[in-house]
Amino acid sequence: MTYLDDDFRNFCDRWLEKAQNYGEYPRNIGDVFDKFFTLFVVYNALYVKLSSIIEYRREQVRNTTNRIDNPARLIRRPLVDSRAATEYVAQYLRSRFILDSLQNDASKRDALYQLIEIAPEFYIQIDRLTGRPDTERDSRLFQDLTSHNSSRQVSAILRVVYNIRNNLFHGRKEFDLAQERLLLPVTIILEKIVELLYEKLKKEPLIEP
Repeated sequence: MTYLDDDFRNFCDRWLEKAQNYGEYPRNIGDVFDKFFTLFVVYNALYVKLSSIIEYRREQVRNTTNRIDNPARLIRRPLVDSRAATEYVAQYLRSRFILDSLQNDASKRDALYQLIEIAPEFYIQIDRLTGRPDTERDSRLFQDLTSHNSSRQVSAILRVVYNIRNNLFHGRKEFDLAQERLLLPVTIILEKIVELLYEKLKKEPLIEP
């Protein structure tokens, strides 16, 4: 038995099939936006599931004499969504593996290079209170995107993906062609990360020996 039961897999597979129907390079801006959101539905489900695994393991370490085998009780603390989508994913898959997987796939490598090149032209991190661009944080983010340290670079990639989702979902970004230049490479990268995360979680045993 694994953490991903049949219902969860069916859910992910249906949404992944929807994403694949748009093709690797969607034909218009509407399809680009739709594919990104479709993939993020799966990504969100996966990293929330991952957070429950991490919390479960931490619980086992904290209290090895009180083994909890009920999956419904896995999450012990409120989920910090941004941490799960960035830190947990990088920790679980390993930053070096994520980066190698992107660089060893021609279309993903091209998308990564494109993202690094054009990201500084956009506002990625928005102040949640004022709604204004946070240029200082963006400057650090763009530096991390070009870092030779795989952990810093992958952290930046995942933060870009997560922040773009937030900006689009909460109306911080307009629906126009300018956004397509950024969203297309990000969607290609997200598709690969979802693939890596889903494949590994499929093999994750529910109860560790």
